[in-house]
Amino acid sequence: TQWLISAAISLLGFSACSKTDDKMLCMYGTPTFDYQAEGHVADEEGNPIEGIQLKVSLGNTSNDSAKEKITYSDKDGKFVTPKYLNQMIFSLTAEDVDGAKNGGEFETKEIDLTKMKPELDETNADNWYWGVNVYKNILIVMSKKTADKE
Repeated sequence: TQWLISAAISLLGFSACSKTDDKMLCMYGTPTFDYQAEGHVADEEGNPIEGIQLKVSLGNTSNDSAKEKITYSDKDGKFVTPKYLNQMIFSLTAEDVDGAKNGGEFETKEIDLTKMKPELDETNADNWYWGVNVYKNILIVMSKKTADKE
């Protein structure tokens, strides 16, 4: 009896993975996504700020050391984070780590990305990999530190 039940269950498993009439292949598992953020860092007058450190706080990871990643803004104030496989970006923390070198000292600012909807870029998508969820056009406006806040 156990042998018959095992054989029947095995056959059901194989038939569940067969092609359907519309030629779509059914597969087991979970599709994967990458997550990425891109944007611009500027001062209150709209001037780009180079060298702002952006700490990327990730979710869906069991490795504590992998929860925070760092990237920097370029000379035009632009930044693009690396792509993180199946790890949603929860927030970006912009911090001026080089002092007055980039046009003044700026206050640290945190951007909550959980309130934003990423755009799905399906350029390299296939059956298992569905593409990159990109948080686009993030504008981080940094305020200069004042003497009473230092």
